[in-house]
Amino acid sequence: MSDNTTCQHCGAPIEPNSSICPYCGSTVAAAQSGPFGKWVAVSDRMPPIDPSDPGKTIVVFIDACVSAYYDLKKRKWINDMYGDKLSYKRLPQLIADYWMPLPPSTLPEWVSIKDYSPEALVKDACSIFVLACRKGPHYESSLTMAQIDYDITHEEGVWTGLINLDSDNIEDQMIDVTHWMPMPPDPPKK
Repeated sequence: MSDNTTCQHCGAPIEPNSSICPYCGSTVAAAQSGPFGKWVAVSDRMPPIDPSDPGKTIVVFIDACVSAYYDLKKRKWINDMYGDKLSYKRLPQLIADYWMPLPPSTLPEWVSIKDYSPEALVKDACSIFVLACRKGPHYESSLTMAQIDYDITHEEGVWTGLINLDSDNIEDQMIDVTHWMPMPPDPPKK
C-alpha cells in the first residue's frame, strides 16, 4: 500500500494507503513525499472528470491561487464559494495555466488557527501568504492564498484572501479560515 496523496497518472487525489486510483484505475506506485502533488500544465492535461458530475472536473488548486473546477459546458474555471468575487476588472474570469490536486483535509500539515497563527511568522510588519482553508463541508472550494491583515478598525488581525481586489475595503476581502499551511511551490516558469 502507498501513502501517496495524488495519482501519478491522472493527478487525482488518492486516499492514504490506497493501491488503486478511484478516478482512472491506475495502480498507485511508491509513496510521494510532502503534502502537494506536482503542477500539471493545463495545455498538457486537464484535471480528471468528477465521477459525480461528468459536466465538470474534480476540484483542484489552480495557479490563480484558489481552488476551482473546470465546467465543461460553460468552458470556464469556477469556485463555488467565492464565485463572482474572483472576477476582477482586469481579469474577467478565473484563468489557469497550471493545476495540482488539493491537499487532503486530513493532512497533518494543516495547522489550526486556534493552535498557531502564521502572524508569528511575520517579519518586519509584512504579512506572509499561506494556503488557507475552512475545514468542513466547504473544504474543497475554500482553499485560497491568504494572509492576516491589520488595520485600525480591527483589534486583532483578520484573514484576507485574493478576492475582490477591485475594492480597497478590507471587509470585501475578508475570508473565514479555520486552518492554514505554507503555500505550495510555485508552478514551473513558462
